[in-house]
Amino acid sequence: MDSKISLVIVALLLMGCPNGIENQHTTCPKIERLESYDYQTLNKLANEVDTNLNPFANSPEYRKDVCVESKVADHIQCIIQQFATASFPLHFGPEPEVNLHPEFVLEDSIFIEYAMNDSTYFEEDERQYAYYLGINIPNKFGFWVVVIQEVYSVGRSYHLFSISPSGQFIDRLLLGSEASDVESVFGKIESLQDIEVITKSFGYDESKEVLFFDSSQTKKYFLNGKGKFIAK
Repeated sequence: MDSKISLVIVALLLMGCPNGIENQHTTCPKIERLESYDYQTLNKLANEVDTNLNPFANSPEYRKDVCVESKVADHIQCIIQQFATASFPLHFGPEPEVNLHPEFVLEDSIFIEYAMNDSTYFEEDERQYAYYLGINIPNKFGFWVVVIQEVYSVGRSYHLFSISPSGQFIDRLLLGSEASDVESVFGKIESLQDIEVITKSFGYDESKEVLFFDSSQTKKYFLNGKGKFIAK
């Protein structure tokens, strides 16, 4: 079984001919179906992004300060100033693996509740996920735009947040994810007016006992002047 885990099969599937026409002079096109016995390998094969453009994988420079400001706006600003900054393009997805340092776990209750709109984070007895210090994206809108990594016991997700100058949550968008063997999400930010999110769903071939990508959906977004991520 161990040898199967690293085995990758590229299966050629016969597609139907255009308009149902098929004769001795017609060669029907073939497409490749990527298959693997584990979804981590499948993610690597079907990767839709440049992993070198993931800022979390490029040793981001964080600060670690104690924020004690009494005003929410000042407190949120203090937290975001600890984030690393990055410029476009930015790509996110299941790959690459990112080294996580416990020193950079984000556990500030004011930031998580107000800026991220997660009011139940500190109420869970056995929490299965954690946030880490993020990436601050400089912009001309007058509000904060950040990417924060959410790490689960079985994977990770990247979320793009917009936060008001007063420190209040405005909107969020899932950019990249590896959290199950059901689907994976790949995100590209070429600019805040050009955001692309690709969701690939997994299928399972019982006869071969392998996973394969069953479908792919691409959506494009832009950030408007009110801080909302709008589908194009």
